Amino acid sequence: MALFVNKNQISVFLFLASYFLLLTSCGCIATSREIVDLRDEINQLQIKLGDLQRNQADLSEKMDSVNTNMVVLSEKLDENKNVMSLVSQRLDDVEVGITSKIGRMAEKFSVQESSEPIKLTGALPPSELYRTAYDDFVGGKFDLAITGFKNFLEKYPEATLSPYANYYLAESHYAKSQWETALGEFETIEKKYPNSDIIVSAKFKRALVLERLGKLPEAMNVFDDIIKNHPNSHEALNSAERMKKR
Repeated sequence: MALFVNKNQISVFLFLASYFLLLTSCGCIATSREIVDLRDEINQLQIKLGDLQRNQADLSEKMDSVNTNMVVLSEKLDENKNVMSLVSQRLDDVEVGITSKIGRMAEKFSVQESSEPIKLTGALPPSELYRTAYDDFVGGKFDLAITGFKNFLEKYPEATLSPYANYYLAESHYAKSQWETALGEFETIEKKYPNSDIIVSAKFKRALVLERLGKLPEAMNVFDDIIKNHPNSHEALNSAERMKKR
């Protein structure tokens, strides 16, 4: 049987086909635009990520520079402490020398009124007495060091080296695990020599002793005090490390 299609049917068919193609084409165009937009967003995110990575690298370099500067500063402070210690030794020797000369002059003036012979004793100068005790400390002879530093502090309680003598006296007890005695000596340093350049080291060591004695809250308070009041010190860095471990 022959199939006849009139013009109206052909028109309807063509209209429907055109409409379908239009819809399909619009969908493809919309999808393509979304892909392009998505690629743009990805590119923008990659640019931002690159900026963040560069900023992170810059920050890391700055942190390394800060750490390096802290190490250099700490080394310079240690050098200054050594220089100040040498100057202090010299000042103590000069002071004692002057005192001895004045004493000898007084004895000479009074010799006419005295019938007994005068006995002049040659005491060790402060620097030599201190150095002997310090050498014992460095050599691990802590009992001798304790005796030597005590002797120094008894003879020269007001000497410029007295804070250092007291500190190494405390260190000697610390080395012998005599925690309570060491704690008392470190506390003495803080009370007697609050303006000494050895004070921060004494505080840090006192905190370590408190840890040894199981007094952790007190130790943490001392570490925190060092960080707040001596932020640029080497002891502040060590205190921060100790607090992180707790």
